[in-house]
Amino acid sequence: MNLKLRWMLLVLGVVLAADARTWTSVSGKQIEAEFVSETFGQVTLKTPQGEKIGIPLAKLSPEDRHFIQGRKIPASRTRSTAAALEESRAAALAPRHGTPEVAAKMTPGATFIQTAAGPNAITYHVRVPPGYDPARPPPLVIAFSSTGNGHSILRSISASTDKAGWIAIGCDKLRNNMGDDKLTDAMEDEVLEDIYRSIPHDPRRVYLAGHSGGAMRAYGITARREDPFAGILAYGGWLGGPEHQKKRYCRFMAVAMINGNKDDAANGWAVSDKQALLLRKCRVEIFTFPGGHPMPSDPEVSDRAIAWLQQEWEAKAR
Repeated sequence: MNLKLRWMLLVLGVVLAADARTWTSVSGKQIEAEFVSETFGQVTLKTPQGEKIGIPLAKLSPEDRHFIQGRKIPASRTRSTAAALEESRAAALAPRHGTPEVAAKMTPGATFIQTAAGPNAITYHVRVPPGYDPARPPPLVIAFSSTGNGHSILRSISASTDKAGWIAIGCDKLRNNMGDDKLTDAMEDEVLEDIYRSIPHDPRRVYLAGHSGGAMRAYGITARREDPFAGILAYGGWLGGPEHQKKRYCRFMAVAMINGNKDDAANGWAVSDKQALLLRKCRVEIFTFPGGHPMPSDPEVSDRAIAWLQQEWEAKAR
């Protein structure tokens, strides 16, 4: 082997070795691997054995997320690179048809229970709209209650999501005052990733919803995760005070704040929360109904809020 070739191979080996690093999850687990790509919150790594693994960006340490941000390819690269990025983006936003097991349960007008894969075994309730068409996966709204009762929050919104043709999900176990932030984040990630993987839906139109502390949870998830959420249905909830108003919530969301006209706590924060969200380029509309802090008993206000979210999506798509 001539000297020039040996030198080129040595340099190549150094470059490849430099790509390998130790990655750390938010739970403290570590793995040695090379960075391959990151697309819409999903990171692909390659182990020294050549195995490719996928990890949600939100599950990596802040240092790892900073490293990935520095490795993203600028938009000014070659046309072939731009085409590859566009193909990757299109694949990430393509309709998702769910797992075969769950697809078999997607009977129009049915409600069923799923258990998320993972150590916390979180159950969630799935409502299939009467007009469901498996060939055209619809928008998806994932709802949280303050008590961790997914069936209750789902029952409160399903009449309206049925009319809109959206799939609705109510998550169990996630409730107010859980205490352990790391465990709470892990539980949220566990159930969201299972829903994304298992339930047919349009990934461009994933909405979060919640009542009271569940609404605060919905807001918090959009600040913590990198998912391109389409919007939020926030019933009697608020961001959580001045410090929470400074968080980096998902940009360009459509946020429907739905408060009873006698809910002094939620209404007291509505204007300042709206201003904080407008700074993130969100569109915000406040809807009121006769009543206090509980969920509205009449679906009319939810119908109006979801119709507004639909209008905002259509305007954004034009």
